[in-house]
Amino acid sequence: MRRAETVLRRLFVLAVILTCCAASVLCTTFVARLIGLPGPPRDLVAALVLPRSDSRHIAVAAAQRQAAETRELRARIAYLEKSLRKSERRARSYRHLFNAKRRELHRIKRYLGGYLPPARAHAPRTGESLLVYARRFVGVPYVWGGSSPHGFDCSGLTKYCYAAFGVYLPRVVSGQAHYGRWVPYPRPGDLLFFGLHHVAIYAGHGLMLHAPYTGAHVRYNAAIGYSQVRRYLP
Repeated sequence: MRRAETVLRRLFVLAVILTCCAASVLCTTFVARLIGLPGPPRDLVAALVLPRSDSRHIAVAAAQRQAAETRELRARIAYLEKSLRKSERRARSYRHLFNAKRRELHRIKRYLGGYLPPARAHAPRTGESLLVYARRFVGVPYVWGGSSPHGFDCSGLTKYCYAAFGVYLPRVVSGQAHYGRWVPYPRPGDLLFFGLHHVAIYAGHGLMLHAPYTGAHVRYNAAIGYSQVRRYLP
């Protein structure tokens, strides 16, 4: 009987001590917050004051918050990866479009010999004026596909010269041979066609001005062996 009373008395004293400790911690925290001093750690307060079930609820809530943050971060990563793949596809399509435009530009430059057509010549639109204009290109090297003063082929020379007088011929000999009008005898400025593979400008006095072949330059030669004559200027 005495032993039971002793145990109960000790338990009562222990409960009083714990209650005093908890009250002391709460008072200290309240006073510290009141005067602006840091109080004891919240975990300590929670351990002393809150029941064990409340601590378990807090741990579960913290785990839920962490899981929600993890899901949010994963969703953000998935969104960024999707946006990156979309941007890469768009960049590839833009690169393809850019390369197509660049190839088209190179084709046009090759067609024009790397230069735009010449400015209009300030001279009468006659065959003699065209011949005077064409003489300045004597000595320019032959360049296959060339249509500029940096290099001419036969049809490039005739196209460039006639463009200066407002007559825009096709690029190749076969196209130029179907423009203008056929005449039986040439006069200066007319075009002499040698089948559908070569063209020259008639220079008068039995001579022609042309870009003959690779390795040669624009020069005069005897106008012999042509198959037809075409006139494009008055």
